[in-house]
Amino acid sequence: MGEQLPANPEEKPAPVAAQAAQEPTVTKVIVRTRAAAPWAIAAVLITGILVVGFLIYSVTYRLPHEAATVAVETVESTVDKIAEIPQGIAAAFKPNVDVNTTIHRSIDELKKEAKLVVLTASVDVELSKTSEKRILWDMLQLGDTSVRLRVPGNKVQYYIPVAGLSQENFQYDPTTGSVCLHLPEPLLDREFVDVQSNPDTIEVETQVGWGRLDAFSGEFLENEARRALRDSVLEEGASKLLADKARTEAESVVTALLSNLTAGLREDVAFRVTFDAPGPGEGSTIDG
Repeated sequence: MGEQLPANPEEKPAPVAAQAAQEPTVTKVIVRTRAAAPWAIAAVLITGILVVGFLIYSVTYRLPHEAATVAVETVESTVDKIAEIPQGIAAAFKPNVDVNTTIHRSIDELKKEAKLVVLTASVDVELSKTSEKRILWDMLQLGDTSVRLRVPGNKVQYYIPVAGLSQENFQYDPTTGSVCLHLPEPLLDREFVDVQSNPDTIEVETQVGWGRLDAFSGEFLENEARRALRDSVLEEGASKLLADKARTEAESVVTALLSNLTAGLREDVAFRVTFDAPGPGEGSTIDG
């Protein structure tokens, strides 16, 4: 037998890792599916039923219930307002009269304007202005100049402030058999003053001192008098005579405006108007 030749000393056996790298590796992933459990399907169905039931509850019960609650609160608020009507006043009215409606309408009638004008009066005013002139260290007197204005046909008005008027202003006194409406005192309207502007109706009387010039002293005093005219009209308008007349007219004006209320009173009940600060004998009785 021939002798086996030794292996090439230069050749070395390949490493095991290198041999393994040369061989391809195949990874297999196996996914297994299975049918959903019956309890999971039931849970989904139950959740859907609950959602649908909540929607039906909200539409058919909850929302109408909330709307009904709001309506009830509105009715209760209205009842509270009606309850503000003074107790016992219904006894003053005829049986077929809706007392609440009548009083509320009466208040609305009086409050159509912020100022209830009860009197417009014409006043005449007369005012005078005088000036003295001296020279030479007051030793020489040049005479006095005076101007007198007579202005007729100025207008003033009285009003009753009614912004704070409410049901509490009405009171019924069964002992006297009368319904009384308490109102603020008529006031002179200082925002409304109509000063006469027609020069043909204004009388001017001027007296000039012996040493004075009308162009200076008389004209100056007349202008001063005209500037004071408005205050003089207000002063005359605030006289006791006009204030008393305003109260009397206020009673007539208010009673006429509240004719529906007075017509609804019983035959034996009277309607009265009084003021916050009445004088002796004021607040006269007016049969209803």
